[in-house]
Amino acid sequence: MNKVILSILEEELLSRYGKDKTYKFMHSNISPRDLVRSFANESFSFFNRAFLPNYFKLPYGPMHLELADDVDQALKSISGWKELLVWPRGFGKSSHICTGLGIYSCALRKRPYFAIVKNSFQSQAQPEVMAIREELQYNTDLNEYFGPFKGSTWGKGELVTAGRWPHGGIKVQGFGVGMRIRGAKHGPHRIGIVVMDDLETLESVESRDQRDKIRGWHDRDAMQAGLEPGEVDNCLYFDIGTRLHMDCLVANLMKRPAWIHRFWQAELSPAKNQVPWGRWKEIVCDLSNENRLKAGLQFFNSHRSEMLEGTEVSWKDGYDFYRLALIKLGEQKVGEETVASFEAEMQNNPLSWDQRVFKVRHYYHMEDREGELWLVPDSWGKAVKYKDCDIYGACDPSLGEGDFSAIILMARSPYGQKFVIVADLKKRDPDRIIDDILFYCRGREVECFGIESNAFQKLLYTDAVKAAMEKQEYVPFLPIPATGKKSLRICALAPDLSNGYILLNRDHRLLNEQIEDYALKGVAYDDGPDCLALCDSVSRMHSGGSIML
Repeated sequence: MNKVILSILEEELLSRYGKDKTYKFMHSNISPRDLVRSFANESFSFFNRAFLPNYFKLPYGPMHLELADDVDQALKSISGWKELLVWPRGFGKSSHICTGLGIYSCALRKRPYFAIVKNSFQSQAQPEVMAIREELQYNTDLNEYFGPFKGSTWGKGELVTAGRWPHGGIKVQGFGVGMRIRGAKHGPHRIGIVVMDDLETLESVESRDQRDKIRGWHDRDAMQAGLEPGEVDNCLYFDIGTRLHMDCLVANLMKRPAWIHRFWQAELSPAKNQVPWGRWKEIVCDLSNENRLKAGLQFFNSHRSEMLEGTEVSWKDGYDFYRLALIKLGEQKVGEETVASFEAEMQNNPLSWDQRVFKVRHYYHMEDREGELWLVPDSWGKAVKYKDCDIYGACDPSLGEGDFSAIILMARSPYGQKFVIVADLKKRDPDRIIDDILFYCRGREVECFGIESNAFQKLLYTDAVKAAMEKQEYVPFLPIPATGKKSLRICALAPDLSNGYILLNRDHRLLNEQIEDYALKGVAYDDGPDCLALCDSVSRMHSGGSIML
C-alpha cells in the first residue's frame, strides 16, 4: 500500500476513534485497503487527501472542511441540492468542486452524469474535463483502488468511463454559457450533478444586458438540467464564483433563500497597530533598495507579534496575513487606502472603501411607548413621537425596463432630523405604482408628495392626481422635473447621511443595499438613492428652502 495513503488512513482513524481503537483497527482482520475504500466512499475530504495529493497539498482550511461536509450531505440527498460557494480567488474552489468532485463521482460512482459549466466551453470547460481525464487515466492509486476508468468515449470535452451504470459508465461533459444543457441525457439518465464555475467575467458584469442574459440562461436552462417530467428534481447544483459586481449572478444568488450560501473572505480582521505596518510599507516601497522585499520581511519578523496583533485570516496555511499584505501592496497605488481588485478578488466585495460614496450611515428604530409610536435614533439625536413629525413623500417612477420604481416617505422631526419611514422599491407597472402611493399616503397627513415628471413620467403624475380625486383621497402631489445630473443629486445626500441628519431603518433592506453599494461608476441600481434625494428636496422646499434637482 502507498505509504502516503496509509499515513492518511491512520490520521483519519485517530481523528475518528482515538489511539486505542486505531491500533485495534490497524491490527484487525479488516484490511487497510478495505478501510481506505470505505472511508473514501463516505468522505469527500478523505478521498481528496488520499488520492489527489497533487491538487490538495496544503492542510484544509475551515471553508474546505465545510464544503467537504456539504458534499457528503448532498450526495445522500434524495431531494436535490443548491449550494453557492463565494470564495476568494486561489482558495481552490474549482479544484474541489470541478476536478475533485468530478473524479470522485467517477471513482465512487456517485452519479451517472456529471456536468461542468464554464464561461467558455473551448478555453475553460474542455481543459477541466481533460484534467479529470488525465487523473482517471494516469493516477495509479486511483486505478489500483477503483479503476480501470478508460471507456470508449474519451475526448477533450466529454468522456464516459468503462462499464455500465451502476458499475461504471459515468459521463463527464463540459458546457459553456449559452449552450443547451436542459434536456441533456446520458442513456436514460438526466444530469445528476451540475457545477457552474465562474460563469461571469469582469467584462461581462459591466453590461446590464450581459448580466441579465447570463442570469436568464442560468435560471431557465442550467437550473433545469436535472428536471425529469413528473419527478422531483434530485440534481445537485453547485454555483461557485466571486462577487464581481453588486448585480452579478453570484450577488443575486446570495439573496435566494432556497440556496445554501457559503461566503468567505481572505482577511477577516485587520492589524490593530498600523504604525509598524506603515514603516514596513516605506521599506518595501523604497525603489532605491534592490533588497527591499527581503528587508521588509526581516522587519516583519523582528516585529511579528506587534504587527499581527488583532489580525485574523480565513486560511492561514494558504494565505497568511503577510502574504495578503504583499498581494495588496502589489496592486496598490500611492494615496489609496484600499485596493479595488483585492476587495473584489479576495474579499468578495466589488466596491472598495474608496469607491463608496456613502461611507457612514446612521439608523433608527421604532418603539411603542405606552401606546404611542416613537422614532428612536440608534446613535445620536432625540427620540420623537411619530405624530409630532411632518411627513413628506416622493416617487421615482423609473418606468424603464429592468429598473425599480421607488416610493419613499420621510418623517421630519421638530428638531430637524429626518426618519425614512417607508422605502418601497419594486419593479411594477404604472397602475400599481399609483395604487401603492395612495396606500402609503392613506391615514397619513402628508405635507407634500413629489413625483419626478420628466417626459413620459409626467403622465404618471397626472394619472396619480386623477386617481386620488376619484377615490376622494387628498394627496398634495407636486410635479418635479429633474434638470441636473443624477449623480450630483445623489452625492448631495452624503453629508446628511454621514452626519445623521437623515436616518435609515434597517428593515428597508433594498434601499440600504443601494445606498451602501452606491458608487460613481459600476452601480447596478440607483433608483432608491435618487428617490431619497427627491424626497429630501421636497422636505427642504416645504420647510422654507427650494428644490435643487
